Amino acid sequence: MNMIIKNKIPYILIFVGLIYSVSISIFNTLKYDAYRVNSVGTETHSIIRTDVSQYWRSAHEFKTDLENGTDLFKAGGENRAIYLYPKIIGSYFMVIGQQIMDEKNMFVLNNYKFGIPILQSIFYYSLLTLLYFKLKNLFNQRVTIFIIGFLSLEPTIIQFHGSYWTESIYFSFLLLILILLLDLNKNLRNLFFLGLIVGVSFLQRNVSMYLIIPILIYIILCFRKNSFLPLLTCFSGYIIIVLLLGYANYVRSGIYYITPWDQKDAPFVKMAHKLNNETDEIKYEKLNKWISKNNLSYENEFDRRKIADYQHEYFKDSLKKNFFHFLQIHAWKSLQSLILDPFTIQNEYTSDKTIHHYWEKYSYQFKYRIPYTIIIYFIVFVGFIRMFKKDNINKNLPFLIFIMISFYTVILGWVGVPRYLVPNLFFLSFCFGVGLDDLIKYINNFKIKKK
Repeated sequence: MNMIIKNKIPYILIFVGLIYSVSISIFNTLKYDAYRVNSVGTETHSIIRTDVSQYWRSAHEFKTDLENGTDLFKAGGENRAIYLYPKIIGSYFMVIGQQIMDEKNMFVLNNYKFGIPILQSIFYYSLLTLLYFKLKNLFNQRVTIFIIGFLSLEPTIIQFHGSYWTESIYFSFLLLILILLLDLNKNLRNLFFLGLIVGVSFLQRNVSMYLIIPILIYIILCFRKNSFLPLLTCFSGYIIIVLLLGYANYVRSGIYYITPWDQKDAPFVKMAHKLNNETDEIKYEKLNKWISKNNLSYENEFDRRKIADYQHEYFKDSLKKNFFHFLQIHAWKSLQSLILDPFTIQNEYTSDKTIHHYWEKYSYQFKYRIPYTIIIYFIVFVGFIRMFKKDNINKNLPFLIFIMISFYTVILGWVGVPRYLVPNLFFLSFCFGVGLDDLIKYINNFKIKKK
């Protein structure tokens, strides 16, 4: 009877996580699907603003183009940030027959938008169930329960399932990648599929443009001298998606490109002036002079690509001249990013970013976030050390965990935004499960010795 109950616990945890995510999707949408006036007197939607607003405007353009008979590859505007998510949003509203924006260019309210986070929650927890089937063959029952419980209910992760950000669907792709990596073998079909999923995840989050690199390194570690064909097969799946993205951009705009605007724009906006020890005003004055000198316009997509190239070169030049200063900034910002933040989405719904230093309103949350982060990372550290000493654990798994968290931290840590490093938690969940299991064993042994 005890074993039967233990076998049901993972399903219960997954079900509880799904019910919570669906409930919070509906609750938050009903509560915040409204306009409010910010500090400068402008109306702004509580949910659809900042990056989310960009996704939804692109989704509206994609949906409108398709309804007007535009070909699929030509539908939608310029790929400035994320390619896939606006297409998902636009397709959803086409299926349910609702509008995204009205004739006044305002986001439509009460149009059943909560169906999007509900569907992405179902997608995530369905894949988590598949991951459970893999985990129970790799770990003992209690470790498996702890891993599934962590991925089902950890608040930093699950807050995104009820939101309208790109994270939830991206997390689902990470689960699928993990499922394939945990069962890595010479099956070329699975390796090709792994490459395809990495490519598709790039369409959802730009960081995955480089995710293929640590995965190929892991394939080399697993297959060693026999790694050439697995490498080629996996990379072939990935490059097909990348080439299709470039082709789609070419068909729509006449310009073949893969890297979206924000990947070239973001380092220039957030970092270049800090490296050069100059003000934002001086940096943009140089940019505007260059634009004027070359007779370019932001209204033209071909010109915008040239401007993005200038920004990218400006940042690279700043990086070369101030590399050690960049490492100092990167280290400090990465430490900030690694502090877990279960309040991200709730803060997004209520913050007013037109207020100077608006984030100070939420500084009290550090008294909860820092102790919580210390507890989680302590358990993870114990688990990571113990994984090297356990004979029944794949010896390549700790290396996979290390290279993946290093990848996300190196690529995104410099931004200083905790939500960018949430993907680390998916790989650290294995360490959490092993660490919590070992700590419980240690406590139980200590109690026995004390008696």
